[in-house]
Amino acid sequence: RLLLLGGVSVIEACGRSGRWTDGLTLSERVLELAQSVGAEYVAAAARLARTEITCGLGQWTEALAEFDQIAASPAIKRDRNLAAAAAWGVYKAQALQDETKRRAGLPDAPRRWRAPGRPSADPAAAAALMADVVDYLVDANRLREAQSWQRDLAALVAHSGHPAARAAVALSLGTLLSRSNDWRASVGAYRAAIQHASALHDMLGEARANNGLALALLEIGDTESKSEGRERLSLAHSVLARLNARPDVEKCEAGAKRFGLRPRQRRPSAANRTPGSLTRREREVLALVMNGLTNRQIANRLTISEKTAEGHVGNILAKLSCSSRIKAAELARATGLLEGSPA
Repeated sequence: RLLLLGGVSVIEACGRSGRWTDGLTLSERVLELAQSVGAEYVAAAARLARTEITCGLGQWTEALAEFDQIAASPAIKRDRNLAAAAAWGVYKAQALQDETKRRAGLPDAPRRWRAPGRPSADPAAAAALMADVVDYLVDANRLREAQSWQRDLAALVAHSGHPAARAAVALSLGTLLSRSNDWRASVGAYRAAIQHASALHDMLGEARANNGLALALLEIGDTESKSEGRERLSLAHSVLARLNARPDVEKCEAGAKRFGLRPRQRRPSAANRTPGSLTRREREVLALVMNGLTNRQIANRLTISEKTAEGHVGNILAKLSCSSRIKAAELARATGLLEGSPA
């Protein structure tokens, strides 16, 4: 009974926290039990959670087999998100193995699902699907289509405010901005994605954001950016290698090679896991900046000197790689950077 009620959630948690072997083992138990009692929806949902891990491992053949079974399940008639995820998964798994398929347009099911997906009752699932489509379209250099999906993802975030949706929109925004060579803006988006993913204990999402941030910093190219970029690259590579996330490891190493680098193996610690993130005081200051307060007004509100307030604002702009207070406020709103901050 407990496995039927909460097994899928535990599999998803295993996927986020990097306990992939545990997640795969548990998924087999949940599937066996669900099939024995005819719980078709639980079986399909468990398969979908399982594919998140197999895709992360780069096991496309295994993932395709799971997606095919989800697509054949009667459960998809009762769950629009599940149907769209199955259709998208089949297409992506085939496209990554067949260049001809890769050049074809997106399947009809995700297209039909897209508009009602914005006010989805399951924003975490909808955001994961939308973000994955954006990432795929950017890789395929179909930027206009990717930007359109990104706008729908942002609408989903505005509708739901779900933490997983905020993490997804920040990461996919960083990917889009990087492909447009807007490196400084992408740095701010990736930093926001790292904070959201860290709060969700999403190891893969955080590592992907660190990898994107590293490459953006290396593209900026000043001494400080290159130094942090190399550190971030090594951190991302270590986590991805430990997860055995083969496609992401290959992407990380290919990015490093462009700069003549080889990521150092290292073990993340509490001290270096998210260097450069905003402190609690900086988050308080950013919230006041978003409300349009001047440095003097911020100083009065927080009972600090105006010079200290100015220093906090300068640190925020540097960490988010924003050239003005307005851009920092816009980035914070777009990515939900302060969502869930302590009062």
